[in-house]
Amino acid sequence: MSDPIIEFNLYKPVSHTDAFYLVNAKATYYLKFVRVFIPNKPYEKLKPGLELRKAVYGNITPKEPDEKNVPNENDIERSIRRTRKSIKDYTFRNEFDHLATFTFKEDRQDVSKCKSKMSNWLKNQQKRSGKFDYLIVPEFHKDSESIHFHALIKGFKGRIKQSISSKTGKPLKQKGRNVYEYPGYTLGFTNVKIIDNKEDTDTKVAFYIKKYITKDMPLIFGKNRYWASRGLIIPAKENNPEKWYEMIKPDREYPPNEYGRVIEFDIGKHPLIDMFWEANK
Repeated sequence: MSDPIIEFNLYKPVSHTDAFYLVNAKATYYLKFVRVFIPNKPYEKLKPGLELRKAVYGNITPKEPDEKNVPNENDIERSIRRTRKSIKDYTFRNEFDHLATFTFKEDRQDVSKCKSKMSNWLKNQQKRSGKFDYLIVPEFHKDSESIHFHALIKGFKGRIKQSISSKTGKPLKQKGRNVYEYPGYTLGFTNVKIIDNKEDTDTKVAFYIKKYITKDMPLIFGKNRYWASRGLIIPAKENNPEKWYEMIKPDREYPPNEYGRVIEFDIGKHPLIDMFWEANK
């Protein structure tokens, strides 16, 4: 069920009842499963078409306990939580190929220059080898001043080669896995691991990038704490979906919290789930 749309006159008062509708459940359609959040108490959602009125008058505020309002949460904590949620959405909806770390040998403590260098490298690689997608987060070194980037890469068609250990002269491995590098990156070092879908579950890949989202991380990508290419897919979300989730036993059910409960359904196991997933993917 799509969000109800209301036609309105900007200068005509809109009642609270007309401005909002109640959300009894929210479905998020990821690549391999569907997640359904069922709040303990239905929450209010602003009807589409009223965003302009909200922007002009600033007197319409939706209440979404699962996403907006967490008691005793400050602005930084709220930003971190939302960033981690966005990272999870991107990770569970896209299939990435590489886990990569980029370092800088010069200007490592100049955040602005490092961002510019990284941006130019990404653009040059896409011009030479074709478009690819990425999700990047920054992290400070142990000195709390020098910076490097962690990334998930999707569809990279440029050169990649096995890294060689400077100590042994043999192929470099970390925790039993081969380590690669991008030879076209000359700004510093790269550490690249190829994602193995059998070993690297979506949860593990999400954790790889989410663990760097901390209050100490630099906020350099505009207002965001991460850098996502436009080609990445954002999962579809549906408020008040058809109640198919009540007809089928979920594949996973998480302990309820003060806001509600979360259940998940895997794709490819339930024809009814697959039908709704296909319509919303």
